[in-house]
Amino acid sequence: LFRSLAAIGSVAMMFRYSFNLENAALAIENAIDKVLKIGYRTKDLVINGQKCVGTKEMTNEVMKKIDMTKNVVKSNGRETNKKQVYWLLEAMAFGTS
Repeated sequence: LFRSLAAIGSVAMMFRYSFNLENAALAIENAIDKVLKIGYRTKDLVINGQKCVGTKEMTNEVMKKIDMTKNVVKSNGRETNKKQVYWLLEAMAFGTS
């Protein structure tokens, strides 16, 4: 079983610690929080009353909730855009199913 939220969280840490892109990391972490508050869970985390989804669907739900205003995040002279964040998340979710 692929732990999609842990992997997505590691992408946030990569943006924060490797690329010094704090805003991109926060956008991903906030998206994870939103999806969990709605009640989505993968099989390894589901409890009664929560919606059990697969890893691809979980990743898609997190991607839908990423809020990167102006589509570009700048931090310490570096920038990334929503498309780059999506590409990393898709590569993780769809490359490991």
